[in-house]
Amino acid sequence: MRLFKLAAGLGLVLSLVATPITPAVALELRYGLNAFSTAKSKVLNSNQRAQVMGLVTDSKHLLAKQIRCVGFYHSAFGVMGMKLASDRAAAACGFAKKVRQELNTLVQLQMTTQRAVHARVSLFLELQKNSQVDPTPSVPTPTPTTASAQALPARTVSLRSWPSPSTFDLNVDKILKFNLSLESDGFIDTPKIWATFEEPYISWEMPAQFATVQASVSPVSVAESRKTFQVVLPIDARQAIGTWKWNIAPMTAMGNEIGGLRLSARDSTFEFKRSSYGSDAAKSIVFGPAVSYESFKSDKHQLFPWEGRNVVLLTRTTSLSPTVMGRILFTLDKAFDSYESITQYSPSKGRAHNNKLSIAVLASNDVGCGAACGYLGATGIEMSQPLFNRLYNGVERFDQYDQALFYELGRNFWDYGGFQKVLTVGGRGSWESDPFWDVSTTGFACYMRAVTVELNQIPMLPWDGDNKSWQSFLAETRSLVTLHAASSTSNFGNTFQAKKPPYTGKLGATDFWASVMLYFSEGKDAVAFNRTFFQTLKAQRTPSSTAEVVQNFVKALSAASGKDISSVFFDDLNFRDGLSLK
Repeated sequence: MRLFKLAAGLGLVLSLVATPITPAVALELRYGLNAFSTAKSKVLNSNQRAQVMGLVTDSKHLLAKQIRCVGFYHSAFGVMGMKLASDRAAAACGFAKKVRQELNTLVQLQMTTQRAVHARVSLFLELQKNSQVDPTPSVPTPTPTTASAQALPARTVSLRSWPSPSTFDLNVDKILKFNLSLESDGFIDTPKIWATFEEPYISWEMPAQFATVQASVSPVSVAESRKTFQVVLPIDARQAIGTWKWNIAPMTAMGNEIGGLRLSARDSTFEFKRSSYGSDAAKSIVFGPAVSYESFKSDKHQLFPWEGRNVVLLTRTTSLSPTVMGRILFTLDKAFDSYESITQYSPSKGRAHNNKLSIAVLASNDVGCGAACGYLGATGIEMSQPLFNRLYNGVERFDQYDQALFYELGRNFWDYGGFQKVLTVGGRGSWESDPFWDVSTTGFACYMRAVTVELNQIPMLPWDGDNKSWQSFLAETRSLVTLHAASSTSNFGNTFQAKKPPYTGKLGATDFWASVMLYFSEGKDAVAFNRTFFQTLKAQRTPSSTAEVVQNFVKALSAASGKDISSVFFDDLNFRDGLSLK
């Protein structure tokens, strides 16, 4: 009975937080709990049913007041892991001791015995289906000739068939799925299967990556010695093209390891194919005659133009593929379109070619600032040759894009003067005198990088700093607002005004600005929300204090959200001190 209580409690907590631990674990738990829900009226007697439902009701009452707080931990679970996130939730949200103990118990269950939940429920359903014994919560005495014999934990397991395709083409089949068959002498837990894509590090210009996609595995037939499971791999059009490798965790029975499954060399990998991004619209582009380019440092360079609709790439060499360059320019043009549509702003002319925004590829020492540099509020971007090589190689090899230029477009599309009037005291402040203005200037580029990439579903390379996947980087960015809201000390003054993030890590205050924006825009129409936000913000009055700067920001968020979000911003997100800043 305790096992059922923990299962029901775990299902409740998972549904409240809405955060799967991993796709495979979540699938197994959902399978077991759904089966339990379907069979409980016949498997359990009335007293046992009442106990289970009582636990659920009690849990709801205990957790009701904390649900909102726990919601802040939605993104943090993926970043910190369930154990750490639940501990922080318990401490930060004021959980009662009983609830805190329940959380720890449920986490322990997830880590060690979720397979037993699945096994017990599967057993009940099997016994009921075969009518071999009276279906009660106790484990029946097994006999060698009935289905209940299969309920004994297996001692051995072997692979009978692995019909995974050697090539999976997303243009042909939308879902990679197949049924694998195993042979065992008893009950076995559902296999854990995933696929990995690994590109070893050669140089920074040749993007390395290690990507993992977890397969969902569900039982099809497990009553006999030969067991069948359906494997579904949710690989999508943003994953790297190339050779992927299958991985199978050591097999277990009732949580105890019983051996591994070894795939042949032929079965262990598959080639992933899909259409390149924008292949239906991108056209090959050839370079034009060399032109003279004056850099941000006022140096002269002879560069070759590759011209798109909105953007022109100026390169030092002509030995580039017209097809790859066409795909890159197609994607940059789409990002440009999104920036223009959302901001309703046209950058003034800085550096341009044929009145189009120019991106000049220069030697590292010739770039105006850093590895890439963009004018604020005006056209013109420069990038180093190594950074361009990384972009080009990623598109050519994996059909995935480096993030840098989507960020630099955010520099060109920042309406410097328009936002300065409403985000600085007196409307003419500086980055030194108005810290939130400084954070907002770069935060805009960080945020709009995410908006344009996700809006256009652009396949992205891993983050160039620590080789973290784009989605993991985005999840970590989102989690900053979660960590801030859970802190008892973090506020507006010691984050935005101090130009510091609410945690000790690699992301900064500008990423925190993006996190706040992502928090309020989640679930909204990206174009409508952001267009309303930026237009409303620029229409505010010139502030006479930092508190009024904050109010301008909140009024714009409220307009974009379609409702007053001031209580969420000031109270739930711990920014109330922003109301009294001079």
